[in-house]
Amino acid sequence: MSGTFELIHHDAHGEKAWKRFTGYQFARGIPVAQLAAPEISKAALSMPLAFMQVGEAVSLVAVCGLLPEQNLFIAPDGRWLGAYVPAVFRGYPFKLARSGDNNFALCIDTTSGLLVERDQGEALFNDDATPTETVQQVMQLLVQTTKGQEALSQAATALSQAGVLEPWPIKIKDGDKERDVTGLLRVNEQSLNGLDDQAFLALRKVGGLQVAYAQLLSSANIGVLAQLEQVHGEIQKRQDAANAEHQRLFQPNGGDNGTIDWSRIFNN
Repeated sequence: MSGTFELIHHDAHGEKAWKRFTGYQFARGIPVAQLAAPEISKAALSMPLAFMQVGEAVSLVAVCGLLPEQNLFIAPDGRWLGAYVPAVFRGYPFKLARSGDNNFALCIDTTSGLLVERDQGEALFNDDATPTETVQQVMQLLVQTTKGQEALSQAATALSQAGVLEPWPIKIKDGDKERDVTGLLRVNEQSLNGLDDQAFLALRKVGGLQVAYAQLLSSANIGVLAQLEQVHGEIQKRQDAANAEHQRLFQPNGGDNGTIDWSRIFNN
């Protein structure tokens, strides 16, 4: 998630508070969401899942859009349009950072508009300078999510090393032409079933089989993205129609001021 994240500490934020987000606008430009192990089953039922290679590691992600900076699950007013929200989005405006000793530290997005004065939201710290219970709960959620992402990445990387992942050939329309979507991987079911007993058992021990079957199951949800694109198109049409009606009713008067044509309103 884009933003300016700052490490939370009492000296700087002891008199600060935070507000809960009311919409998912902050994730509008995020086309994929890295998943954690505990959420695989729920995500697989409502979203297409895919693998992505990042350096030598592989991650399992929920596919939210097929274009850069596109998240089709977010409505123009910020509502989430799907049945499941990935955990990585639910902790905003907070995120984790790792310190030099590999411990976790909590950060907050200072550009979110959700970091406020103490009397305007939920306090970050108690009077004794300890984090509030709510902040501790957020920290726990983010730590669990991060550890779950790392565990899932180990399983996904094992699938890649076993040679059962392949590029996912997805095409999207771009005007009158088609474009290839690159960077997403899927399980090759034939290759998975062709593994010998030793390789199959090795994948089972690291949780790779559960991840593989979840991805295969979720691939049918690729059609959900097309449906959501239609929803966005309908929303845009209604917005365009509303704007056109507004322009029709408010006619220019003398080139500078606007006036309402009341006869058109009462004749509708």
